[in-house]
Amino acid sequence: IDKDLLQRIKSICVFVSKDDEKDIHETVSIITNQLPQVEVKRFEDRGHFTLGDMKTEKFPELLDFLLKK
Repeated sequence: IDKDLLQRIKSICVFVSKDDEKDIHETVSIITNQLPQVEVKRFEDRGHFTLGDMKTEKFPELLDFLLKK
């Protein structure tokens, strides 16, 4: 992980769902351990944020997040 990354960008936010795969959670842990400034948005039941997992095309939390940036 490039520890200088945050010097070149404004911010990083990772969206993760509790019911996603174990390796996703391990990756998020690695990222946040190396770059503690990374913001993490946690969800309970969104899976891998796909239509199949979420059963909808709507993701208002993501839209709100993007519109605030």
